[in-house]
Amino acid sequence: MVDFVRPEFLWALPAAAVPVLIHILNRRRYRRVPWAAMQHLLRAERRSRRRIRWQDLLLLLMRVGAVVLLVVLFARPRSEQPVAGLLAPGANVVVLLDDSASMAQQEAGSSAFDKAKRFALSAARQLAGRDAALALRVASEEEPVLVAPALQPEDVGLLEDVLDGLRPGASVFEPGEALASLGRAAAGRAARPVFIVLTDLRAADWGVRELRSDARRALETLQESGPVLVVDFGAAPAENAGVTDLVRTDRLTYAQETAALRAMVQNDGRTVRPASGLNVRLDDGALPPVPTPELPPGEHREVPVEAYLESPGSHTVEVALSQTDSFPPDDRRFAALDAVRQVPVLVLTGDAGPDRPDGAAYYLRRALQPDRSAPSGIRPEIRRAGLVPPEDLESYPAVFACNVPSPAAWREAVQRYVTSGGHFVVFLGDKVDAQAWNATLFAESDGLLPCRIAGRIELGPAEAAHLVELDFSHPLLAPFTDWQTLFGMVRTTGFCALRPLGQTKVLARFDDAGSSPAILEGSAGRGSVLLFTTSADDAWTDWPRSEAGRVTYVALMHRLVERAAVAGRPQLNLLGGSRIEYRLDPSAFRPEARLRHAQGTPVPGIAHESVLRARPVEGREGLWLVSRPLTRAGIWQLELTAHDDTRRQVLFAVNIPDQERLLARTEPDLVKDAAAGGMLTVRQFSNELMESAFGEAARGRGYWRALAAAAIVVLLLDSLLAWAFGRPGRSLDAGGPHARRET
Repeated sequence: MVDFVRPEFLWALPAAAVPVLIHILNRRRYRRVPWAAMQHLLRAERRSRRRIRWQDLLLLLMRVGAVVLLVVLFARPRSEQPVAGLLAPGANVVVLLDDSASMAQQEAGSSAFDKAKRFALSAARQLAGRDAALALRVASEEEPVLVAPALQPEDVGLLEDVLDGLRPGASVFEPGEALASLGRAAAGRAARPVFIVLTDLRAADWGVRELRSDARRALETLQESGPVLVVDFGAAPAENAGVTDLVRTDRLTYAQETAALRAMVQNDGRTVRPASGLNVRLDDGALPPVPTPELPPGEHREVPVEAYLESPGSHTVEVALSQTDSFPPDDRRFAALDAVRQVPVLVLTGDAGPDRPDGAAYYLRRALQPDRSAPSGIRPEIRRAGLVPPEDLESYPAVFACNVPSPAAWREAVQRYVTSGGHFVVFLGDKVDAQAWNATLFAESDGLLPCRIAGRIELGPAEAAHLVELDFSHPLLAPFTDWQTLFGMVRTTGFCALRPLGQTKVLARFDDAGSSPAILEGSAGRGSVLLFTTSADDAWTDWPRSEAGRVTYVALMHRLVERAAVAGRPQLNLLGGSRIEYRLDPSAFRPEARLRHAQGTPVPGIAHESVLRARPVEGREGLWLVSRPLTRAGIWQLELTAHDDTRRQVLFAVNIPDQERLLARTEPDLVKDAAAGGMLTVRQFSNELMESAFGEAARGRGYWRALAAAAIVVLLLDSLLAWAFGRPGRSLDAGGPHARRET
């Protein structure tokens, strides 16, 4: 079929009316027409009006046809060949199947991915037994799922089994990369390749007002090798709502406690979504449904979800809308939680009695562990900072130093701890030796924190300083955005004056005359150092014991430890296309692990599970298990084997990327205009179109050449007829009265 649905073709109508208008004017006022050819026609009309009427009509039709042909020619008509024309005997066909999450959008009970699979299977049946080659690639897979140099009926059966097991994944479709891979897949055959791309023309993939530059370049390059057929299986966005996020999955969770999550439910449709509910599953059991409120179009709501974690270890939470819609993939959200029983924390103090009520670490221990009888939580261990450095720093996610005079004895141990990923928190106090700290951990060149202690500032009770200019954009302070007033009520009468250097970040200041830094942060290697310029006890501040400050003190100390504990753990909640990166402890586990999808079933040609072998990673210490990109949403299981043959499972949650929920579509003309005559596009796939496409005979592609030749022939015939009809001696009644009148 030829694509005539273009704005350029509309010019054919007014252009074709011009000869008709001239003809009408000639009939009414023929004596004023200056054309020589029309003068010949006027003489012929005087001789024989009936003959001239037919001659006039014939010339009019020729000129209208010439104008229409010229307009259509300059509008660049294109041929959309039926698939049968491309699937000739001996053809070398390469099919690319878009399996991104958006292909699961449903219309009339059938998804775009189901239609694409039927199309691919019909093409294979058309090629079977005709000395044709077929290579089928799935966009999310690195290797083709089927390669048949000479496709046979039994290969079609294998392809049908493969297609039956395929489902849209959680990956993002990158047309530039996918199209570039097609050329490599077609190499090795003498026959000219034919490329068929089965996709949904989503704007997030291809582009909005113009085609993405990488996709355009890939199309142009691909057309140099052979014709390209892009089949569009998408549809206009329908009514849709989804669970867009599960908040607080990155927080530290404890066993025998309730994990408080928040599900974000959003209505992307154009009508009000009535109140319904969320179905919640914890591990393998269902929890009571959580009600959701009425949701107006374009708005979202936070719905609280609570899950009690009975035992330590990996847990999974699945939240799903009770009412499905036309796009099921975003109706559910997965989360993986790693519950811990205890988080050990080391507190180094400069006091002789580490846990005495008036000691520097007393209030800090009370803040970290308010209730010693709680079954889980933070477990602080108080030690005196002596001359012998601790040997087990790596077993603590966070180490605190409170009012320590000098860190010189354990400088190297602390530096190894921080650079390998540890978190060191320092509370300066009235016992610190400024010279010792400046020469060790606060050195300008090789210190953990590039700053210097410039002295002490002590204020009277009436001149107490308060915390101001808190950087709530920092991840540490982000949860306390609404607590500015509470932080501002903290009174401080003494602190160390510091001069920050290099990349040191100032997270808070005092409101004294010099706006002195109060909280600073620096990084070294994979770890961090956090510095409080005041004391951890009530020697210089009422922060740990005042009614207003105690709330922020306890909350901030817990936030510090939880961030440190989470930072040392693997990322359990991933988006489609991400890789699992898990640091292996070779002293406890064997150097390989098995990775599988929890709900997966084996599919011919698709890797259901894989074996990961531990290897070093550039820029990181130790051995790592690194997976291939995960393209299926849901729960993934990483099975580790200990040296005593016991097994441990680590669970990961994979969700669809946010951009896969954007169902706006690209205009097909953007794809058509991306390349010249070899670009073939079928708009809005339907079952009737597939039946006719595989049944019709092939049609040529050179429509513009045929139109140019037809326009030239029509113009030549018009000139020839005008000359023949208008010759002076050409008249059947040359001796009649008209002829005598002319002479």
